[in-house]
Amino acid sequence: MNSHINELTDILNKLERMGIKIDEEVKAMRLLTSLPDSWETVKTAVSNSLEQNSLKFSAICDVALSEEGRRELGKMFVTTSGAENGVESA
Repeated sequence: MNSHINELTDILNKLERMGIKIDEEVKAMRLLTSLPDSWETVKTAVSNSLEQNSLKFSAICDVALSEEGRRELGKMFVTTSGAENGVESA
């Protein structure tokens, strides 16, 4: 996720250096919509919980990084608990 956010940030910075001004809300929505399909629930929850004019790129970055961490922790928990119970995880 870090590399995805960094890549998008680089693109946005290049556009701004070319004189193309991009609203904060547009940046935030671009990041939100660029998240994988498997994150649809997160994208919907964020979209529905925030007013459109309150979307901030940094806030969406925080949500994405937190969600990635939560998912990784969940994978580790499933792997660890599965191994302890003699269950193989996929």
